[in-house]
This record gives sequence, structure tokens and C-alpha cells, in this order.
Amino acid sequence: MPIFIPDARDCEYDQGEKPLTAEQIRKFAEEYLDWKIVDLEHEFLYNGQVIGTLMESHITTRPQIVKFIDGTPREYPIGTWFVTLKITDQDVIQGIKDGHYTGGSATTIERKDAEKLRGLLNSHVPASTKSRIKRIKISDIKDPVVITISIVHSPCVPLAKFCSLKNNNKKVSHMTKELNEQLEEETKGFINRIGEIFGSTKANKL
Repeated sequence: MPIFIPDARDCEYDQGEKPLTAEQIRKFAEEYLDWKIVDLEHEFLYNGQVIGTLMESHITTRPQIVKFIDGTPREYPIGTWFVTLKITDQDVIQGIKDGHYTGGSATTIERKDAEKLRGLLNSHVPASTKSRIKRIKISDIKDPVVITISIVHSPCVPLAKFCSLKNNNKKVSHMTKELNEQLEEETKGFINRIGEIFGSTKANKL
């Protein structure tokens, strides 16, 4: 599935968002390898819920023609970021099959906030408050970092659509339990403190 496409206009172009360069996309892709979080509709910063993980990531080195799930072919330019994701939530998988979720979208936040978040994910801290995340363009974020790829109904980058869906019931069943347990442990304590630390965090949802 493509995530970012060089020089492509997104849904916020008319509001002043700038198309990403191939170099910006390469940097986003490389740094996302430190996170590998997959969430639903950019909700991770609100509820800490993870629905999968990154399996593969690559940047195209030549133009590449791929087909969407409906069979429609599309050529993507050099520098496009493609990912393969492992979805562990059966309801989301069904939503993809039904056409409710159509593609992927990156969540970016400022690097200093990402560093705070990493520390929070590695600790168990009791407290309570809910995060209030403000939407903002990537070009308005100082030193942005991609921390999640979201499965969404309507990607802000129009061509960030699903190219294929593989479902091996035995593997999905086993991996779902294993990954969910691991991800639940990693995000333990996240909701309890994220509001206190990120009450004013600005996030971009593409």
C-alpha cells in the first residue's frame, strides 16, 4: 500500500499544505521503522489502541504500476513509500473487505513530542486525563516524525489506497493473539498519562 507519493497534492493542498519531496518521504519512512505502529483513523494518540504492525517498508527506485483491490491499475513514481502491514483486528479486516476502509494515512507529530511519547510507552505511570490532539499540516510541524500508519475510510493522499489483502485464517488467528498481547503490554499505562504530557500536542493526519 502506498503512503506518501513525491510531489502529490493531498486533501489539504488548498489550505496551504506543500507536496512532499522524495527526500522528505525517505526520511519519514526510515524513522517510522522505530515505531511500526498501525492504528485506526489516527486514534492512537487518543486511546492507545493498536490494530497491527509494520511487516515491510520500501521506497520505489523506479516507476511502479500496481493495482488497487478493485483491479484498477495505477503508476507510482520513483520515491513512493510503500508498506505491507499486518492487521490483527478482525473487525478492521472485515471493514477493508467490505470497502469501508480504503487505504492508509500517516500520523505525524513534532520530534520532541515523539521522544516524550517513546518514554511514556516504556513506563507504567498511573494518572488520568485524555489527550486533545489538534490537526495541523505537516509543513507547519517543526521537525515532524511519522509515528503511526492509520487504516482509514478516506486517505488524505488520494492514491494511498489498498493494493491487496491477504488473509490466512490460521496465521491470522495465531498472530492476532500474540501481537495483541505484546502490543497491549507495550502500551500499558499509555492512556493514563498521555493527556498530561500531550495536552497541547499538534498532530497531522494524512
